[in-house]
Amino acid sequence: MKRINFKENIKGIIFLTAFVASANLIFAENKDGIYLPDITTVVEDNSEALIPEIPMILSSVIELPEGTISDQVILAVVEEPVVEPEVLPEPEPKHEYNIEGTLGGGFPVSFKGSLFLSSADENNPFNLDVLYDSHTNYAGHLQFEGFYDRLFSVKGEKDFHSEDGKNTWHIDGAFRDTENGLQGLSDSAFYNMTDAAGKFSWTRVLPKGFEFKTGLEADLYNRSVESLSDNLFAELSPELQFGWYYKDFQAFLKGNYNFEYGLGTAVHRGYTGFEAAWQNSNVKLLGNVGAVFGNKIGNQNILVPFTVGTTVHFPVKFSEKEVVISAEGGMSSKFNKASSLEQNNLFSALSADPEGIAVNNREVSDWYGIVKFNLPVKSFMGLNVNVEYRKTAFDNGFIQADYSDLPAKGLYGFDSYNRQLIHSEENILFSMKNFDISFGWKSNFDFVPYSENEQLISTKIGYNADMWDACGKLEIPLISADSTPILGFESSVKLNSALRIAITLEDTVKLIQGQTRISVGQYASRSGRAGLLVKFNY
Repeated sequence: MKRINFKENIKGIIFLTAFVASANLIFAENKDGIYLPDITTVVEDNSEALIPEIPMILSSVIELPEGTISDQVILAVVEEPVVEPEVLPEPEPKHEYNIEGTLGGGFPVSFKGSLFLSSADENNPFNLDVLYDSHTNYAGHLQFEGFYDRLFSVKGEKDFHSEDGKNTWHIDGAFRDTENGLQGLSDSAFYNMTDAAGKFSWTRVLPKGFEFKTGLEADLYNRSVESLSDNLFAELSPELQFGWYYKDFQAFLKGNYNFEYGLGTAVHRGYTGFEAAWQNSNVKLLGNVGAVFGNKIGNQNILVPFTVGTTVHFPVKFSEKEVVISAEGGMSSKFNKASSLEQNNLFSALSADPEGIAVNNREVSDWYGIVKFNLPVKSFMGLNVNVEYRKTAFDNGFIQADYSDLPAKGLYGFDSYNRQLIHSEENILFSMKNFDISFGWKSNFDFVPYSENEQLISTKIGYNADMWDACGKLEIPLISADSTPILGFESSVKLNSALRIAITLEDTVKLIQGQTRISVGQYASRSGRAGLLVKFNY
């Protein structure tokens, strides 16, 4: 054992003692570590002084030789506990599309299928709508007798936006194909109508609230009947618009042109006009004035349609909904396309009456006024009243098919009617928990369009719960050639979050009686149907 002089090495002893004590504190937890040998020194009087043993644990792995102190101490590597990352549940995939549809059939022989597809992304909007609906046999009258109809249609639209948000391109298209049996009233078995239309527009946002828009619309319509020559109508309609938005005010300069060719005749119709509107939180004021010119606008060289109107809405203490009152009036002038006239007037053809005024004049002009009043009586009750007045202007009368006499070839011709019409609709609405109830009354005074009843009262009751819903509707024509009530019912059961099964009844009284319901002229309509449908929504 090495002896050292205590006085000469007092500083070294103190340093060594402090180092050993510190090491003992650091490595005290390890019981199997390395111990330094006893440290013994001799004081000046040659007696041995023993420094108590200080256990010092450096490592359970490293051993130092006896009597040596390493100038490098290798500390044990302390491994940190491994913390497993928290595994979060994967988010449900975001649906990029909304899908709704119906599929089913019924009695008499019928089939219905529909699909509506739309984008869930507001920055990438589009939609697609497909419908097929057919019905064979009307109240015991069979298909080979001509009692059937079929409709197939596809509609879609899509918007594109530039990255800076200043440009928007819009395209839409539609295809519609219909076929009706002529029910033994003609030498022909059927007539078919096919209509294909498309539209493109571009909108550019300009500085200081200005906006520019241009577009082009095209329409190709063909009507085919066995005993009549096919008629093809082609239409092209460009448009321009320049607008300005400033705070609560907006104004537009508009112009469009309609060109249609069919029946060996070209129709030209142009419009240019100015529109303006101002609104705040309670009031909206609007007005427009324009000029119409063309070769099928009647006896006038130019027509000047105009409108002035206002809408006022304000809160009331007795309901959460606001009172809304609107009124507008002026002179309206509308161009009627061949495709619209024939598709909206069943069993008709412009060529069926070549001398008819509708072939030579497509403009319908009216002095008019409209008043609408929506009053929330209570939070669960509301009253809606709409009154419309129209009187023919400049002898440009209302155009519809003349159903008074059936022509030999089975299709009705058109005529123009100077009219004075007062049309009113009143509805009382109730909403209580799961129930919605409405009562309505429609009236047409003086002139009654073929598609309307002179007087009609109706009621509708709906119930909506988590797992099932039901809806019933009753319409009673008070003054009509056929006053048999029109009763319909639908109820559906929810199978899961996306699927329902529904039972439907349409025109139930006629279905039970087995009798036909006259639609227009001498032609019958579907006269009732019972169906089973599967509805899905995803």
